[in-house]
Amino acid sequence: MIFKTFSSPELLGLDVQPSGIYAVRLKHFGRRFQVNACYRKDLPAEIFHQGVIHDWHLLKRSLNEFVEEHQLVNLPVIMGLAEHLVMRHELQLAKNLGTDEIQKEVSDVFKSSTLLVDYLVAIEKEWLNVTAVAVQKAYVEQLVAVMSAVKLQVKIIDLDHDALQRMLLKLHLPTAQSIENVAVSARDLFAYFYFACDWKSLTNV
Repeated sequence: MIFKTFSSPELLGLDVQPSGIYAVRLKHFGRRFQVNACYRKDLPAEIFHQGVIHDWHLLKRSLNEFVEEHQLVNLPVIMGLAEHLVMRHELQLAKNLGTDEIQKEVSDVFKSSTLLVDYLVAIEKEWLNVTAVAVQKAYVEQLVAVMSAVKLQVKIIDLDHDALQRMLLKLHLPTAQSIENVAVSARDLFAYFYFACDWKSLTNV
C-alpha cells in the first residue's frame, strides 16, 4: 500500500520491544529509501510487563540516551506497534459503499471512546474486505508523548506492515498534518528490520 511520508531527507523506522530498541535510519534515494544505518539497544527488563510497557519513565530515559547517542533528534518516525496490543475484526461490505459508510460500519464494531480505530480496505470483485483495528487510546497517547519528549516526531503507527495514519490524526497531532504522498510502502520500510540489518553483529549502546 502507499503511505504518506515527509519532506525530511531522512526517516527513522523504530521498534520498541521487551528485547530492546531497534531502529533503521533511512535516507531518500529518488522516490524510495536506502538504508543509512541500523541501531539497537538493550532495555532494562522492568520496562515491560507481559509484553506491555509498564515503566514509561525508564523507557523515556533509555530512549533519550539512544536518541542522543545516534543523533536522531527531530527525525520523523514510523513506529511498529505489537499486534497483541491490537483488537482486529474482519468485515465484508458491499462494494458500492462510500468512505463515510465504511467508517460507520467500523465504528459500529468498536463503540468505545477509549479506543483509537482504524481500518484497511481490500477491493474484491464483488465486495470490500475491511480489516478494522482498535487500540487503547491512552496507551498510544502515552507512547507518542514519550517519543515527543525525546524529540522524535511520530508520523505513522504501523501494525503488521500496514500504516495506520488515522489513529494519529484522531489525536490531533500537529506533526500528523504535515505529510506528503510518496510511492513507498510500509511493508518496504519494515522489511529492513528483518533483511537489511545484521542485528546480532551490532554493538549494544
